[in-house]
Amino acid sequence: MSLKGKTALITGGAKSLGADIAKELAALGANPALHYNSAKSKEDATKFEAVLKEKYPGIKFRSNQADLTTEAAVNKLFDSVKKDFGKIDIVINTVGKVLKKPIQDVTEAEYDEMFAVNSKSAFFILKAGAKNVEDGGKLITIVSALLAAFTGFSTSYAGSKAPVEHFTRGVAKELQPPGISVNAVAPGPMDTQQLKDIIQDLYQIMVQVSTYDTTGRPSRDVLSNEMKTLSASLQALHATTSGNASLPSVPPELLEYVENGRNPDIYTREFVELVRRGNQLMRGKMHAFGEFRDVLAREMATALPEVRADVERVVRETGGRPLPEVNGAAAAGASSSTGAAGNGAR
Repeated sequence: MSLKGKTALITGGAKSLGADIAKELAALGANPALHYNSAKSKEDATKFEAVLKEKYPGIKFRSNQADLTTEAAVNKLFDSVKKDFGKIDIVINTVGKVLKKPIQDVTEAEYDEMFAVNSKSAFFILKAGAKNVEDGGKLITIVSALLAAFTGFSTSYAGSKAPVEHFTRGVAKELQPPGISVNAVAPGPMDTQQLKDIIQDLYQIMVQVSTYDTTGRPSRDVLSNEMKTLSASLQALHATTSGNASLPSVPPELLEYVENGRNPDIYTREFVELVRRGNQLMRGKMHAFGEFRDVLAREMATALPEVRADVERVVRETGGRPLPEVNGAAAAGASSSTGAAGNGAR
């Protein structure tokens, strides 16, 4: 089936995964209707639309701003797209918000926001899609590989994404008569700003360790906050480096659905292949990040022997390589050079 002339509404389509999908669909001849969340994203959305128009002059594009945490806003978005394009053939919902925090630190306001953005909006986007998408159309929701990985600090995120998978299953059953295909796709880690922020945190800690003056205040006092950041960052990083179980290329159910011929449409296959290629690239990046984690841990343990036990714990909990053994003479020398604070830390 050709995508030429099809209208694809992509929520969250002005950046990250949504923007990549928009480019792929435009290349295949579809007309993307792009959505962005807030007024502060308008400039970026406008620039992205301009880039697409220049590259694909025969394709129609429109951008719409909406906070999709209310049903009224969702309905208004769908009405606007139908007015601009005349119809909606495909809806791809990439809207999502990530929060990485220990559960004891998550506030009620953060909990409410996570479920409003990740769950509530997805429900009403599916509802509006069921009402507005043409017969034979497609509804695709984006969930997360973390639903199978059970990683630390992602309780509120994974929990708020889990209902989307169940919404998708239910709607898929309901929309069989009009022939609307409904699928969920669970990508692994992607090269986004969030992942870059984690790596930047690690880099800043490494800089502090490499420039630390051992004649100054006790290392444990100086680096207490940094160690907490390191632990949280490495836990998050481990979620993306712990092997295939945490990084599926494409959910098995979707693969079975597509490859067994039950949904042979070309754009569904193209979407699956997009996820495959992205995850293959990210596996290489994750390996490099894991190597960086191990180097950082060795540097910290060497520069600050009194925090070695903490470093070993973090490395062990995040799947890194064990630190080299310290012989007796080196251990004694390290203890004497760090004074009473270092001895107490051991």
